[in-house]
Amino acid sequence: MKKYQKWLKFFKSQTIPGVLRKKVYSKFLLKLDQAAYLKKNTDLFLALEKGQIASIDKHFRDMGMKELYSGNRILLEGLDPYDETMYLMLNSDVDEKVKQKKYLSGFEHFLLVGYQEVLKGERLMKPEEEMQDFDPLAMNRMLIEKSGLFDTSFYLSRYEDIKNGSMEPLEHYLMFGAKELRDPSETFSTGYYLSQYPEVLHSGINPLVHYILAGKQQNRKTMGYNVNNVSIEPLPLPLVSQPLEKIDLKIAVVIHAFYIDVLEDIIGSIDNIFPRPDLFISVSEDTNVEEIETFLEEKGYKNFMIKPVQNRGRDVAPFLVEFSEALQSYDVCCKIHGKKSLYGGSEQTNWRNHLYHNLLGSKEIVDDILSAFVENEKLGLLFSDNYGMIPYWGYTWLTNKEVARGLLQRLHLTQLNPILDQTYIDYPAGTMFWFRPSAISQILDSDIGYEDFPEEPIGNDGTIAHGLERLFAYVTRLNGYDYIEQNRKRMQYTKNVTHKNFNQHKAKTLETAKNIVKEKECVIFDIFDTLVTRTIFYPDNLFRIMEEKFDTKFSTRSDFMKVRKETEYKLRISETYTGDVSYEDIYDHIHLHSDYTPEMVDYLRSMDFDYEMKTLIPKPDTIALLQYAYDNDIDILFVSDMYLTTEQVMAILKKHNIPFKKENLFVSSDTGYRKDNTTVWKYLVDSKRIDPSRTLMIGDSEVSDAKLPGDFGIGTFHVLSERNAFFESPFGKAFRQQFGEVSETEMLLMGPVVNQLFSSAFELSETVLKFSKKCSPYTFGYTALAPFFYLFVNNVYRKFSDKRIFFLARDGYFLQKTYEQFLQTKQLEPEGREYYLQISRRAMLGAIIKNEDNLKNMIMDLGNYEGMFSSMLYSRVGLSESFLAESGIEDFEIVDNNGLDKAYILLVEHIDLINKHAEGEHRAYLAYLDSIGFFEENEDVLIDLGYSGTIQNYLHQLTEKKLTGEYFVTTEKVKRIENENIRLHGYFADGIDLADNCNTVYKYALVLEAFLTSDKGQLINFKDEKGKPVPHYKEKHASIEVQNKIMEGIKDYIAALSIVPPDFIDIESERMKDISLFTFEYMIRNRLLDDEVLGILQLEDDFTGNKELDIMTVFAQRGI
Repeated sequence: MKKYQKWLKFFKSQTIPGVLRKKVYSKFLLKLDQAAYLKKNTDLFLALEKGQIASIDKHFRDMGMKELYSGNRILLEGLDPYDETMYLMLNSDVDEKVKQKKYLSGFEHFLLVGYQEVLKGERLMKPEEEMQDFDPLAMNRMLIEKSGLFDTSFYLSRYEDIKNGSMEPLEHYLMFGAKELRDPSETFSTGYYLSQYPEVLHSGINPLVHYILAGKQQNRKTMGYNVNNVSIEPLPLPLVSQPLEKIDLKIAVVIHAFYIDVLEDIIGSIDNIFPRPDLFISVSEDTNVEEIETFLEEKGYKNFMIKPVQNRGRDVAPFLVEFSEALQSYDVCCKIHGKKSLYGGSEQTNWRNHLYHNLLGSKEIVDDILSAFVENEKLGLLFSDNYGMIPYWGYTWLTNKEVARGLLQRLHLTQLNPILDQTYIDYPAGTMFWFRPSAISQILDSDIGYEDFPEEPIGNDGTIAHGLERLFAYVTRLNGYDYIEQNRKRMQYTKNVTHKNFNQHKAKTLETAKNIVKEKECVIFDIFDTLVTRTIFYPDNLFRIMEEKFDTKFSTRSDFMKVRKETEYKLRISETYTGDVSYEDIYDHIHLHSDYTPEMVDYLRSMDFDYEMKTLIPKPDTIALLQYAYDNDIDILFVSDMYLTTEQVMAILKKHNIPFKKENLFVSSDTGYRKDNTTVWKYLVDSKRIDPSRTLMIGDSEVSDAKLPGDFGIGTFHVLSERNAFFESPFGKAFRQQFGEVSETEMLLMGPVVNQLFSSAFELSETVLKFSKKCSPYTFGYTALAPFFYLFVNNVYRKFSDKRIFFLARDGYFLQKTYEQFLQTKQLEPEGREYYLQISRRAMLGAIIKNEDNLKNMIMDLGNYEGMFSSMLYSRVGLSESFLAESGIEDFEIVDNNGLDKAYILLVEHIDLINKHAEGEHRAYLAYLDSIGFFEENEDVLIDLGYSGTIQNYLHQLTEKKLTGEYFVTTEKVKRIENENIRLHGYFADGIDLADNCNTVYKYALVLEAFLTSDKGQLINFKDEKGKPVPHYKEKHASIEVQNKIMEGIKDYIAALSIVPPDFIDIESERMKDISLFTFEYMIRNRLLDDEVLGILQLEDDFTGNKELDIMTVFAQRGI
């Protein structure tokens, strides 16, 4: 088809890398054809006459637009019409899909995919000769202008960089602004809208256009702010109903002005506060207080207190010691200071000014902040985002964790102890902020004095001031308040979460790392979590697993984890012990702290290292960087704080083909030098083994591999660990939002998932910042399917290991492989055996002898059907077209339940003929069952995806055997067939409502059906051929190459958990089930599937008359 220049120009201009996918297209302003609408809705005439509706247009906007895809003739406002008839006539493939019910109308197709194809010149929406002068950019402009949702003044004031450009603001938004996540008005947030509605993002449609056409009618939210794809409610600014000066608001500002030369700047900023605040100012002991008093009086300040203080505790000590009591009588306070060395010991004027601007930068800014406190009683703390010079790893505890632990104990805040387990934390870096005194009352009420702070000079970390700084936000939350981080320039406000400067990861590519490495003479690599990592999320789970296996083997209760940790601790504090504790030291001394026999100790000694070897996997990207350093003749050292011996570490490196020289290994258990206490850095520098200025440290610890070597002048390149990348990513934040605090055992299933998704230290823009990387088939199997498949087969083993199990075709093809992998990797030998049973719904329906009851079930109770009667005969009753000729029944179309009623009545009259047709299939299938020994036992277990138990029911009717079905999901329909001989259970949902749209497995079951296929087509029936039952299958059109890749991912995931005993996980825990399903739902809901995975998401559904279903289209229609 000819490509039109204007269309292609427009399409190319809308190409969007990264954030907004690859294509943006617009849609059209809808104008109702009232005659056509009234023709379809005659009841509206009467409603219009009675005044029940104001107008046909208004009714359509309020009600009809909710059915956008109804197929009404829809006109373009001011342009030629979109014509449903024309579109279908020009696009026969769409017309066919509409007839097959894949789309409700041509307009639905046009809205979802057709417009993109029109833009590329691949599809027509009107005759070819009429499209040459068609200008889509003009349509978009017209659409938005008529909506009134683009605010030119706002756009120009918000984005100063386009003021002097030649492009009009609206044109800029259409061409560039949307892809840059710029907002078209104060009431519409582009980033928020796309994060809330991922289907809009992945469809490629301009978000504002989508809102105008559909989102507004669907009451979609347009406001909120997006940080790392975590949607945050906006700070309402301003919302006060009267001027602030008329509100009785007591305001105080606490100023630490140890450097008087910056006090004038501070007061200049405070002048923006109205009503005038009371001032509490701490200054150095040698300050001329009278001079400051005169200055303040001249500025119009009446209520102030100036306190000379000792040079101790910097801004935090006077805040608490001198002013905390007085501050508690105020409504809102601001804490600010003039410190010059905010971070790193050097003056940081830009950072200080950034904080001043966001907190006090103008009267408008201050009024908005005060308005927020007035209107939001739950707002307790508001601080600026960071200027950006702090490295992201500065938003951790660094060396302040134990200081914070002591503070929590001292302030009676031990309920906050769980935050100490977090690596990355939220805090107002620089200790400048607005606050409500009641939000931080425990800190203000504390007995902390000057003596608690070290004398100057002090380091830039590790003091009580640094510990308190990291507690303000969490004390605020504990007291029932929210904290807000804001950046006024970008108009970003986030609630109870902060940026933490993770945008710095954009620069951390492999190429960047290589460029840094090649400039160095020596590069030091950490080993664990840098070059290799564990598939077990929390290391203590290794000890728990060891303890369970140990206790089982020796029939004891050993408390192994406790004993092992106690042994290591006692060795460390022993007066006679020097250096670091080693693996051999622990097991040489463990008998002193337990009643373990030599045999037990040897068993533990062997198992400990064996489990380390089994759970460690390589990190390819950092290993590639290591090889690059070797290739460039750079000196390589390895430094590790590790209890394993050097020989054991060498064995690990060899296993994963990581090159090393033994003399360059510095393992703390052998050298006695550790990173975390700086002894190894001191040794390497003092011994001149390295030149700090020519050395680079690469590792995952924010303290040991980043801050501490940096203190010695060593260059650092921090790589974020999988665990921390997970917790700080949109994926991890969504996980924590859903599950809150998760126990170490509950996280067991997520360990391999996190390793797989976050293993690369150089793809963090696609994981931590946006989490936009799409799943390949292998990754989809490993991360999305494997966790809940693992849980399901574990459940099967635990319940039925002594029973004979039949995996039902075709779902059972990969389920059996999953079960076999589970048994193999855990070296289990169940008493019962498993088989793959050739079966299908069609084969059962054709083989059973019919009566009125089961015939009614086949026709009336197995769901809707739309299609020809002859086709339904084949798919639901197992009859060929010859039956029509023999019965004399004329073919007819079934469109609703009336058609099914008619079909049932006709077929009941011919039951004898139906059963005559079934006799051959009946005998052949029974012969097949006999050939596999199906009748040798009285009761068997059936495994399948599930739903209503149709196959199990008919298999029982055919064989009269007692059958137990264990399925992923069963619906409420199973209640009709359950009895003492037919027992069914849905592991993830049992007897679920057919309309349920909450259970993840049931909601996305079509995806599972697409994967759970086999290497053969669907079984049609068995036929007797030369005295043997021979299966006959439908022709299989597609290979299962992609499904095999998915299966490889599942197998590798199960292998990663090979050391976990079957009974270690609570398989009945609903919370554990939800955790296992989290990744599956997240990936589908956010459409994070690559083209290979999407390519298999097609299903044939003869049973309901749908020849083929596009699964993602079905999900879009269902709104999931």
